[in-house]
This record gives sequence, C-alpha cells and structure tokens, in this order.
Amino acid sequence: MKVVLLNAATLPIYQYELASLLIGAIEQGAPMGFEQPLSSQMAENFFHDLRPQINSQLLMLWIARDSHGVVGTVQLKMDNAADQTLSGSVTTLLVHPKARRSGIARKMMRELEETALDLRCDMLSSDLQSGTGAESFYRAQGYRCRSSVVQNSRSDVVYYKPLR
Repeated sequence: MKVVLLNAATLPIYQYELASLLIGAIEQGAPMGFEQPLSSQMAENFFHDLRPQINSQLLMLWIARDSHGVVGTVQLKMDNAADQTLSGSVTTLLVHPKARRSGIARKMMRELEETALDLRCDMLSSDLQSGTGAESFYRAQGYRCRSSVVQNSRSDVVYYKPLR
C-alpha cells in the first residue's frame, strides 16, 4: 500500500475512484454533510472542485492505493492565522470499509503530519461528529479535544494536535 500526494494534474486520474470511496463512506454512515443518495456525478464534482485549492497549495490531498485501487484519502487545508502562525485543518479522512483497521488511516495521517511540519505548521485540528469512531482514532494519534458544539440533534467536537 502506498500513500501518494496528488496535485491538480493527477487529481482527475483518481477522481472516479475517490468519488466511489466517498459514496461508500456516506452509505456506511460517515457524517460528510451530503444528502443520501449521493450521485456519482456529485461526488466527482466534489473532488473536481478541489483543483483550484490544490493548484494554489491551500489544500493538499493524499490517497492510499493498494493493488485494488484507492482505499483511502485525507486532506490538509492550510490556514494562516492573524498572528502569522500557520495551522492546518485535517478534512475528509476516509478509508474504504473493507480496508479499515489495517493502518491505512494512521499511515496517511503520518504523511500529512510530516508535510505539515515541513511547511512549518504549528498546529493541526479536525472537526468531528461526537460519538463516532473517529474520536478514538484521533485520540490514539495524539489529538486532544478542544471544544464541542451542539448543532440541531448532533454534537460536533474539535480535536487539535500541536506539532511544535
């Protein structure tokens, strides 16, 4: 299994597989903010629309590939704070249901964190839905809960990890 950082030119090559991964995650109950059923075209458009951000290096997108194709993805969105510190948001961490619990998410996060450090990023954060398996995963990676917000019938939490 390889973790690969995509650029704006290589993203279209994997767009269909990424769309399938997203649809599968939503069908399994991942809280992604899309209404079900999500069409293939809408899922492909989601990834296609990331190209300008990737091209301007405001967003980085990794995929995990094995012999069967794309089995995972994660994104890092870079944020400049008013005090000139650099922080990043971890978004869209997805692993194919058949590939879960095999270290793929951990390996993608390690690549993301190493890149963030190379970019002199001071802190990473991620917004999660409370009570999901994602919380225990992030805690196991050294992230701490910063806050929780109740919205409608669900509760969201923000996890963070200082890198320096």
